[in-house]
Amino acid sequence: MPDLKAGRRLACALAAAGAFLFGGGFDGARPGVPAAQAYIIYTLVPSVAVGATDNARVTTTSAPAGDAFGMLNIAAGAIKHGARVSYSLGYRLGFTHFLFGRGVGTLTNTLSAGANFILSARLELRLLASSSLSRTSRVDFGDPTVVMPQAAVAGSRLYLFTIVSQELVYNPSARWRYSELLSFAQLYYLGSGDPAAGATPGSRITLTAGQRLDYMLALDSFSLDARATDLIVGADHIILLQALLGWRRQLSMSWATELQGGALTVVRTSGGGDPVISPAAIASIGYTRMLWYAGLTVSRLPVPNMLVGAPTINNMVLARVSLPLTRDELLTIMGYGGFIRATLPASGTMAGGHAYDQWNAGVVLSARFRTLPLVASLAYTHLNQTGGGSGAIVFPSLQRRTILLSLTGTFSWGPGTPPIFGGGGGGEGGAH
Repeated sequence: MPDLKAGRRLACALAAAGAFLFGGGFDGARPGVPAAQAYIIYTLVPSVAVGATDNARVTTTSAPAGDAFGMLNIAAGAIKHGARVSYSLGYRLGFTHFLFGRGVGTLTNTLSAGANFILSARLELRLLASSSLSRTSRVDFGDPTVVMPQAAVAGSRLYLFTIVSQELVYNPSARWRYSELLSFAQLYYLGSGDPAAGATPGSRITLTAGQRLDYMLALDSFSLDARATDLIVGADHIILLQALLGWRRQLSMSWATELQGGALTVVRTSGGGDPVISPAAIASIGYTRMLWYAGLTVSRLPVPNMLVGAPTINNMVLARVSLPLTRDELLTIMGYGGFIRATLPASGTMAGGHAYDQWNAGVVLSARFRTLPLVASLAYTHLNQTGGGSGAIVFPSLQRRTILLSLTGTFSWGPGTPPIFGGGGGGEGGAH
């Protein structure tokens, strides 16, 4: 039972991280400031759901097997706030059981920890680490309005995904801001074989370094953004570079638009060959107001597809919207729709060509209770991918539609949290 063994390892890591972060160590207080100013907020988010999908095993056959399923998710977290530092620790346990045995049951374990240090009035350091054990066939609705530009893979493979990142933000003045990012990510398939035809099993690693400089005026801001990623698959290194000049305009209190343009480069270190140089761009417009938001993004960027172990150049269009359906905003609808056309860059021994086309859409209808910390949701997603590839790199063609009915509670305890079942005033236990 590799799912259970790896899950126990994550549980041990959770206990060790909790002892380090919350076991009475450094509380972040300034010299001369009482340590009592440090406080902890606890959260608990249980969720139960039932649903159905027409492709339980995420197969590429013309007649995939559908199945109904039940889901149980429990997420717990704590944030310790000090005068100049905050620590966070979270754990999520998810279990999916297919009722007719046509899909592979999934036990998902996710552990995350973070820290935010205010080093001075102008300097801030953010640290984050996360590790997740799951399967490629998982049913995960997470945030339905966030679409990651990754290729879907067929089959049900157990994997461990780990990411560690560091971000430094420096504000030398009210107009200038500099930020720096370093990250390490690893996706490791447990066992033999691989759902992506032709892709090698084992580990994929990305090492990323990024820098951004912003110059801000009253309504306009200008930016220079540079990023480098090393995708490591076995002994093969593929370097992805991008550099973008940007302009952002705050059109009103709610509306904003941003344009970025520049170049991207893909270099494969093995096999020789010339680097691929191509335009890169991002254009977006968005509206934000509390529970309301709408956005449209068009982009062309290099993407390291870790599930397959190959880089692509993705041309993507994504629209997102969220709006309340009633005046009291207890009933809301959220949705997204996106299209990706991905190509393989020709560099070294890697032949170029069409990688995949992917249509992705989803909608979520949510109802909040006035005095209870509960949200009932009905969600539907549709994924349609037409695969391609070249040589040993093959992207599958598959389709998956899923519907899910869920009930989620959000509880919190600590200073300033509201009462559990509504009412006025703060308290030591509550819900959001």
